[in-house]
Parts: sequence; structure tokens; C-alpha cells
Amino acid sequence: MSDTIVSKSATWDSRLGNFITTTTLENLTDFPSIPSGAIDVTKTIEGGVYRVTYKDAGDTTGSAGGGGGGGSATYNYELHSSVSTEPLITFGSFQTGGAWALDDTMRQKIKDAEADPTKWKEYAVGTNGLAKYATFILQGIETFFVPTVTLTITDDESTVPNLSQLGKVAVGLTNAPTIPSGGDWLFAGCNFSALQGGKWRVSREYRASGKGGWNNDLYGATG
Repeated sequence: MSDTIVSKSATWDSRLGNFITTTTLENLTDFPSIPSGAIDVTKTIEGGVYRVTYKDAGDTTGSAGGGGGGGSATYNYELHSSVSTEPLITFGSFQTGGAWALDDTMRQKIKDAEADPTKWKEYAVGTNGLAKYATFILQGIETFFVPTVTLTITDDESTVPNLSQLGKVAVGLTNAPTIPSGGDWLFAGCNFSALQGGKWRVSREYRASGKGGWNNDLYGATG
């Protein structure tokens, strides 16, 4: 499995006349690879996740991308993840095209069973979506966990941030962690403050979608 960037930040070291980059990587099978010349290396294993943090000196100029504004040599990546509960009926496999897709008749039977729970045992027979759903309900499973991943990129820029794409799918986002196939990132928030010398410190927040991506009709870049 490939390495995943958890965080990456750079600070200017006046003694070296260069940037010092601090990087944290994760991998689920082994410790992530460390570049030659890395210093202050730490390694940890927690919950089956292999993590390394290291520092190196190098030119870290570049744009954070995704959401407008010019790039600079000072940036900071932060990623936070959690899970939230969603109703079982919204689980992807119960949707059109899913392994347990529910048609209109099945959904009506689910409503009938919610009004009369004695019907669940009757419906939990067979291999179709209704049987699978009823089996979950009889097992006491009415919700499921959905991962929530939020990435914040902070950059010092020379222009006022462009917020025209706020609430839209991010385009050109670079160095973001790997998310499920078919997923993408939503430009979900932006905070900024004025610095000296006509600069702006801009923090853009991006939220990861599930495998199907954000609905293009609702969140498309030109919608």
C-alpha cells in the first residue's frame, strides 16, 4: 500500500537560508519510506497504522492549489478524520446499481415494517436487498459509520483569496491524501487574515467525499 501524507509544513530557517520541511506519513502495512538526508526521524505504530515523522531542508516553493490564489513558499497541511452515523437505508449498496439495491416496492415494505415491526421477520427471507435490510434491522443495526476527512491547507499569498468556488468540487488540489476510488474534494471553507507587506495568510478547508464523489449537479465547479 502506498504512503499517505498526514501533514506537511515548512518554516524558514534564517541560519540555513532555506526552508525546513516537517512531514508525517502513514502506511497500513509497513513504515513509510524516508528520504535520504532526513533528520529528527520518529516512528510509531498505533492501531495497526505505521507512522513516521521527519524533517528535511529543501526548496518547498509551490502552490497549495484548488480554490484560487497564488502559491508561495510557506504552507501547512493539516488533516482531521472522524466518523459520523448515517441511516442504514442510505448505505451505498442499497442504492440503485448497488449489490442490495432497493426498488420502490421494497422501500414501501420497509416503511410498512417500520410501522409494524412484526413484518421484519417475514421480510428477512431470501437474498435480495429487502431481505438484507430486514436482517440488519433484526440484528439491531439501524445506522452505519461514515468516515469524515477534512484537509486544511494554509498558504501565504499576495492577493485576496478567490471565493467564487466555495462550496464546489476542488480543481487542481495537489498533494492531498489518497481517498477512495472515484472520490473527490469539496472546497468547504476559507479563513484568511492580513499580514505585513500586502500578504494574506489563507487557510482553505476541503472535505473528502465517498467513493461516488460529490454530486456534480449540486457541487460541480460551474454549477
